Amino acid sequence: MACLYVVEQGAVLGREGHKLVVRKGQEVLQELPLQHVECVYIYGQVQVTTALVHSLVALGSELVFLTADGRYCGRLLGRESSRADLRLLQYRRAEDESWRLAMAKQIVAAKLHNQRALLLRFSREYGLDGPGLVAERMKFFLGRAERSTKQSALMGIEGSGTALYFQGLRALLPPELGFTRRVRRPPTDPANVLLSLGYTLLGCLAESAVAAAGLDPYVGFLHSLAYGRASLALDLMEEFRPLVVDSLVVRLLRRGEICAGDFCPGAGEQPIRLASEGLKKFLRAFSARMETSLRHPVTGTQATYRRCLLLQAEEIRRTLADDKPLYRAVLAR
Repeated sequence: MACLYVVEQGAVLGREGHKLVVRKGQEVLQELPLQHVECVYIYGQVQVTTALVHSLVALGSELVFLTADGRYCGRLLGRESSRADLRLLQYRRAEDESWRLAMAKQIVAAKLHNQRALLLRFSREYGLDGPGLVAERMKFFLGRAERSTKQSALMGIEGSGTALYFQGLRALLPPELGFTRRVRRPPTDPANVLLSLGYTLLGCLAESAVAAAGLDPYVGFLHSLAYGRASLALDLMEEFRPLVVDSLVVRLLRRGEICAGDFCPGAGEQPIRLASEGLKKFLRAFSARMETSLRHPVTGTQATYRRCLLLQAEEIRRTLADDKPLYRAVLAR
């Protein structure tokens, strides 16, 4: 199964026989067998025919719509899960403060563990002391997370630990790119632009995985209820942020595979954005990263990161049946 990213402005996606075809004018830019398409990401001014929409929905494939610079707009997918009993259990667990806190603590611990592991790995790989020292300081927040007795305190611990982590990440990035801290809305420098885009793509995949497991993406355990927020998808992606996106951004920028020349001035309040060729580079790299294999901790088998998201959504579903949740996260060594 494949994810298709369409960034060519003015392109038209349609169905021709049993194929998905991308055209611009009379030129065919890309074509794939429909049964091989898992999801289609559409950036900016790209048209989709009704016939193709019907085919993708019937096959259970997704259409995800983003702006030309990668901000999420919405998604279209087929009929949702009929597992009402599973969702009722999810809602009951979300209202159980003790259960929710226990689950949230495991999510935060997994995220902080993987952030530390990334800093230690890159500290050794690049011979830098700074990231490793930050990783040692992060042990303090891991310990506090495990001892936390309130949800609000846990969120504060997660925020402080992550802010410290980005200090370590700063030492890994080329200083000329101007990264000093994590800035989301809007991102102010090349590294923040890539991080935001990567998290958007990862979040879309996490939301799809949660829905595929029959769960409600909008009811989470770490992230609270908020209108329009896919809280459970955000919970799921926490352990994967450093493993998938952060590691990819560091390597792309340190190796010069994406550089300052791949960015251009933004519009309105957005000071900077990826230019067209830079966007294509990042999407290729992100897609390749998601197809990287690792040993899944629960099944013990090799699985791509894309597959791991689905397996971890199923792990959340299994955990719902536990009176005392034991969530087995994907942890970096």
